[in-house]
Amino acid sequence: MASKDILKRSQALLSGFLVMFLLIFSSCDKLIDLLEGGDDEEENAIIEIPYSPTSWEVSYKGQTVSVEFTASEDWRIVIDEYTSSWISVSPTEGSAGDYTLDISVSANETSEQRNGFVTIYSGDERVDIYVTQYGFETVLDIPDSQTSWNISNAETALKVNLLVNTDWSVEIDAASASWISVDPSKGTAGEYTLDIYVSANDTGEMRHGMLTVVSGNERREIYINQKGKTFQPEGEGPDDMPIEEWK
Repeated sequence: MASKDILKRSQALLSGFLVMFLLIFSSCDKLIDLLEGGDDEEENAIIEIPYSPTSWEVSYKGQTVSVEFTASEDWRIVIDEYTSSWISVSPTEGSAGDYTLDISVSANETSEQRNGFVTIYSGDERVDIYVTQYGFETVLDIPDSQTSWNISNAETALKVNLLVNTDWSVEIDAASASWISVDPSKGTAGEYTLDIYVSANDTGEMRHGMLTVVSGNERREIYINQKGKTFQPEGEGPDDMPIEEWK
């Protein structure tokens, strides 16, 4: 009977030593992990952009900008629906390493400024790259010396130089349309020479005409002042020339 009690006490004592050994071993293992940096918690992903801006301003013409970055883990690009209609990115994903991101911005054909962004995700880390693009700026240029004309009553052809960067057209006011015409009267972006034809003024009154070149929100007026025909008093002109043809 005594031997059985001794055996039970020995087993209990052995179990106690075993539990203590396991606790000490576990504590040492945790201590080693702590000293070495540990692996109980996962390291956060890192995205670094040390040399490139994360905010860009581009003209209405469009542009491709490059962003250099480093990712410590797999990464991907996310673009919201509005931004993706005018911004594209290459590449769009990758593994850990150094990369150059090409962000292509299309031309802005409206007069409104627009703002967008693309996001680099890696694990729980994110970096936003912002893009601001200015609205379309219409160029409509006519030399000042060709925007106002004073001409005689004779039939006359005028030439006007035009420079535009988008579609354009010419409007002639109703009072002038009967005696002024222009060719070409519309076009796309480019350089043009407008031929403006003015018919003879057979009246004795000066007349005033106006043409307007329209491109986008820009307008330039061209004014034409044409003298009236001068009639000689009866008996003072040549006998063989009708009075209405004298000047």
